[in-house]
Amino acid sequence: MPLDDENLWDYMITQYQFIITQFGIGIVGLGALLFAYGTVKSALLKELIALVGLASSYILLMHTFGATREIKALRDELRKSSPDFFKRYEALSTWRSRDIVRYLYYPVTRMITYFMGLLSLAWLSIILFLNGVPLESLIYINVFAIVFTFGFAIFRRYQDFKQF
Repeated sequence: MPLDDENLWDYMITQYQFIITQFGIGIVGLGALLFAYGTVKSALLKELIALVGLASSYILLMHTFGATREIKALRDELRKSSPDFFKRYEALSTWRSRDIVRYLYYPVTRMITYFMGLLSLAWLSIILFLNGVPLESLIYINVFAIVFTFGFAIFRRYQDFKQF
C-alpha cells in the first residue's frame, strides 16, 4: 500500500473516532445543560440555556453530518486503490443485509445525526414554549418531526438495500 493510502486510511479511522468521541462529549455537555435548565428559576436564564442547547446540538448535528460525508469520500477514494480490501470488507459486512438484522441495523453515524436533529428540535420546542407558543401546537410539530425522521430512516434503509 503506497504511503498516500496509509495516510488516507489513518485519516478515515481518525474521523470515525472523532465522531464518536465528540458525540460522547457533546451528550455529556447537553445533559449538563438539561440539568441546569431544570434547576434554574429565572425564565430568561432558562431561555438562555435553551438557546445554548439548541446551538450546541445543531453544531454537533452539522459536525456529524459533515464528518460522515468526509468519511464517505475517503472510503470512495480508498475503494479505487484497495479493491481487494473492500471485497473482503463487503463479504464480512453481509450480516448487515441478512435476516431480521437487515431491518434493524442502521449505521451509527446516521443514527447520531438523526438523534442530534431531534435533540435540536427539542431545544427549539423549549424556546418556542417559553415564548408563548401553545403546547398543543408544539406537540403536533414534534410528532410530525418524529414521524418524518422515522420515515426518512426507513427510506434511507431502503436505499441501503438497493446497494446490496
